[in-house]
Amino acid sequence: MRIDRLLRILSLLFLLCLSLGISAQDLFWIGNNGNWNDATNWSTTSGGPADGTVPTIANDVIFDNNSGPCAIMNDAVARSILHDNGQEIRIDATLTVSGTYTFENGSIRNEGTIIAAAIISDSTIDRDFDSTDGTIRISALAPEVGTFAFNSTNLTFDGIDSLIFQDADLSRLSTTGTLENINYVEFRTDGEIFGDHEFDVLQLANTKTLFLDNTSTQRILDEIVTGDPCNGHATISGFLNQPDLADLFFTISNFQPEGFNFRRIRFETSNGFGIDLRDSIDGGENENVRNATNPDPRVLFWVGGTGEWYDSANWSRTSGGPGGECVPTSQDDVVFDENSFNSNLDVVSSASSAFCNNITYTAPQNGVTIRLPRIFISNDLLLENIFNWDIENAILSGDREAGASQQQMVTTSGNTLRNLRIYSERNVELLDDLSVQFDITISGFSSSVNFITDGNDITTGRFFALNNSMGLDLRGSYILVTGSMIDTEQPLTINTSAIISVENTQWELSAQSTGFETNESEIGSVWFSDPQGNVTAIGRVPLSSPNLRFSGDGLILGDDFILDSLIFSPGKTYQIDVNNNITVNSYFESLGDVCQPIFFTSFQSGMQEEIFMPAAATLAMSFTIIANLRAVGGNDFDAGIGSVDLLDNTGWSFRDPNAEDVNRFLGEDQVVCNDTE
Repeated sequence: MRIDRLLRILSLLFLLCLSLGISAQDLFWIGNNGNWNDATNWSTTSGGPADGTVPTIANDVIFDNNSGPCAIMNDAVARSILHDNGQEIRIDATLTVSGTYTFENGSIRNEGTIIAAAIISDSTIDRDFDSTDGTIRISALAPEVGTFAFNSTNLTFDGIDSLIFQDADLSRLSTTGTLENINYVEFRTDGEIFGDHEFDVLQLANTKTLFLDNTSTQRILDEIVTGDPCNGHATISGFLNQPDLADLFFTISNFQPEGFNFRRIRFETSNGFGIDLRDSIDGGENENVRNATNPDPRVLFWVGGTGEWYDSANWSRTSGGPGGECVPTSQDDVVFDENSFNSNLDVVSSASSAFCNNITYTAPQNGVTIRLPRIFISNDLLLENIFNWDIENAILSGDREAGASQQQMVTTSGNTLRNLRIYSERNVELLDDLSVQFDITISGFSSSVNFITDGNDITTGRFFALNNSMGLDLRGSYILVTGSMIDTEQPLTINTSAIISVENTQWELSAQSTGFETNESEIGSVWFSDPQGNVTAIGRVPLSSPNLRFSGDGLILGDDFILDSLIFSPGKTYQIDVNNNITVNSYFESLGDVCQPIFFTSFQSGMQEEIFMPAAATLAMSFTIIANLRAVGGNDFDAGIGSVDLLDNTGWSFRDPNAEDVNRFLGEDQVVCNDTE
């Protein structure tokens, strides 16, 4: 690690620890054209008397309607700044903000340096930002995202001399509208850019990945720059889960970038001839490319035991051979085998994303750790032995140029992945059972390819198919979803325009607070298995399922549900949304008992819901309390022993209370409820 970066991180950690150790206090600027470091310009109340305190890293600083202009002529610090007074803050030194500088109203004149975890201006009030002679450093500590985000409406943006993103795991430049006159922007971290921008120079560090929003254009007036590609290419890509390509415009004719890996970019040049990629990698799905001469694919073997992924000393052309090969690109296969490691304690690591074509693990050591933030896999994921997979995101990103007839194969041999993201333009097929600790996210946009489970089972925290055109062939698989609902996001969410095949597919949702939401017409059988559960089933279109089974309480929302069977559990409550009708074609079970009656009602009191059952369907019901439900179809709708017509029901057949029936139902004398003889 470079010494200057280490010192910055240590400084930020010190400031953070200091701020945690001191109770935070708001400080209001009460000065008028005064100096930040003059204690008479600060108060603990808006417009109040001077407090005699200059802000420290523990203070949240506020410029409001009782604040005048401010000058920072010596280095200054704060925990956060709210700039909402319509006045100017002029910076001629270094201003360090450990949190967010929120710029709502007024003007900033920066001829020094602003260091902040985030600078955000989403206001539409008149504002003026001028850093044409100043530097902006966005420096956040993980897991925070370093952010520079501006709404260009009513913004006079004079420009920035240098905008540098550093230290965070991820940095984001986001603009609603267009920002121009940025002389130099540098990403020393992985990054994302949203909105239209114009840069003289864009620099991206080796091994880092910069994603460009696929609805925006980035204009380069001079050049893009990175380091020696032998130590790892810098990657510029359109987002893999967006259907269009990202636009990158070069005003210099015949510009020839060196050391980059490009993916899903539409290149535009002032002469209209496209971009020359002879010294970079065409990673796939790019447009307007000339002279793409990718290096020959290699098979690279890990050697030397513990090491850094982006250290060429750890890569060899032969198993157990000498290191020194340039590190893997998206074109290369990587292999971990019997000659890769020295002990079970060896660790392969990097703070940057890794890229490869195939990844194969056959090493016998089962205690080895591979630790990465993410790995982009262009082809197959082949794990044939157990080890410690500590890769936050495995991303399957096969491109369409490789041909839709080719498969991306996945075998894990009992290893548990942390997160799996499928953005492939090729078929992805499971070769064995799959276990994912957190999320499976499928967001491909080619309707000609499929995610194919091939009857293998899946265990995952959550399963998402979002804005997805990729087909889902889940036939014959048992899929256990263990995660809970987060806010309103259901752990099983299928929002797709794809064809879904779910013949003999079984879903088990095992968390206490869980549910599914789908806009597909089929989903397979679903079992909510936690007896203490309070769960939700949401169908955004008429939904067919062979079986919907609840072990806990349940809420059924959305459009019509068309079920072969519906099963409730004793002692639980079930509600149906007012816009939802249920058809049960074969079997409906609602068997409560004296101690654990079942409540079955519409979602809104006074709003009657409909349940349809044909004459041939079987209704097994007892001790069910029913309200606001209309029964239709040829079935006799016998509510069974002990059931109660609570309120506003039609079409049901309720029995008169009969002690003999109840005794026959209960059997011989026994304790029937807790603490009751």
